[in-house]
Amino acid sequence: MEFQNPHVALFASPGMGHLIPLVAFSKRLLSLFGFHSTIFVATTTTTTTDQTQFLDSLHLPSTIRIVYLPPPNITAFVTAHTAVVTRIHITVRESIPALRAALAVMSPQPSIFVVEMFGTRTFTVAEELRIPKYVYIPTTAAFLALMVYVPTLHKEIKGEYVDMQEPIRIPSCKPIRVEDLIDSMMDRKKEPYDYCVHMGSTLPQADAILINTWEDLEPITLRALREDPILREIMPIQIYPVGPIIMESSSCDQSHAECMTWLDQHPVESVIYVSFGSGGTLSEEQLTELAWGLELSQKRFLWVVRPPAGKDGSFFNLRGGDGAWPLFAEQRMNAAVVAEDVGAGVRTEELPTKKVVGREEIEKLVRLVMEKEGEEMRRRMKEVKKSGLRAIGEGGSSRDWLSYVAQQWKIGYAKIRQGMGEGLNGLTFYLQSAFLFSLSFFKSLRIIAVKRLHRQQAIAVAVEL
Repeated sequence: MEFQNPHVALFASPGMGHLIPLVAFSKRLLSLFGFHSTIFVATTTTTTTDQTQFLDSLHLPSTIRIVYLPPPNITAFVTAHTAVVTRIHITVRESIPALRAALAVMSPQPSIFVVEMFGTRTFTVAEELRIPKYVYIPTTAAFLALMVYVPTLHKEIKGEYVDMQEPIRIPSCKPIRVEDLIDSMMDRKKEPYDYCVHMGSTLPQADAILINTWEDLEPITLRALREDPILREIMPIQIYPVGPIIMESSSCDQSHAECMTWLDQHPVESVIYVSFGSGGTLSEEQLTELAWGLELSQKRFLWVVRPPAGKDGSFFNLRGGDGAWPLFAEQRMNAAVVAEDVGAGVRTEELPTKKVVGREEIEKLVRLVMEKEGEEMRRRMKEVKKSGLRAIGEGGSSRDWLSYVAQQWKIGYAKIRQGMGEGLNGLTFYLQSAFLFSLSFFKSLRIIAVKRLHRQQAIAVAVEL
């Protein structure tokens, strides 16, 4: 197959939270520029089914291909108590041979390689292919600034971060409360912290970073990443804010239709939408308190409920945009950005990681946002929504940045096509690596071509706990 536009290869580490942003990004590249994409999905024995079901439900176009890499055997590197973050990094590392072999037999070869933040270990494959490598950060610029500064903090700060009396300070950025740090930084003696430092040190090795934010949402942090001399010395590459990029929903089953019908029966901005993300759940105790809090508020709500987990660990989105009940990963930082920087959310008095949030507090916060006191907050969220739409619209900052990147990719692809007769674009790599690709591996790959289907997304009001 011959492509007239760049062919983008993307690598997604295990987990829906890593796959969904890359699918959304691929759809944006296709809709705006006609770029074809192939997403290589690292899998485990437990993630493959969920990922397959999710992708099958999207009906992506044939120009976005999905390649499932076979689950690597990581039993020699993990135990029953190995942290999820550690498992992800090990799975990525052990998936590199399969990724290399899969790329080796592709025709034509991809001209661009994009990974999400857990995939920086795969940079070596792009270097072997001699194609540009990019990182797509699906979260905030604040998170990116912290990550690239972690290796410096590691050298300068002794002892545990959680024992510090002062906030963590990143040059030219807003200080970060210790309790809002990402999970991997909470215990420096554990493996996840080592991987965190490694990730921070490898991000600057990309040719550039694309981030799912926009100029007006995080102006201070973006300016710091571009202009602060300390941060520029650490990461001298370009930062392109290209968001907001979100996955479009599809009303493709009866339950969705019923929800939309029910929503149409109620006034605008009168419904709380509660979702636990792509796979997370709350503990049984927290689930019960949330249910009572919503009921006691006497406000209408639409709740996506999953079976309770054995312990807390969930993405709790009780807002009209991207927000978090800040329980794990970088969600506490997201909560700080939404509630304190943007002014479009409220937070619990104490972090949900430290205790169960009671029904009384949930009721109080829901009422705070839904009633008169929350008017300014709701107004601010509407402004943020309009700002995001302007950013991705014609002439918007994010559209312009992504168009600039796309143009650079086109120029690079044109040069590759001109030089194909001279053996450019990884031909040597192809000949050296093709023997790695056996019939058994070929059978283990699943390539799915699906068509895209839009669905409306019902959003009622902005509130973050």
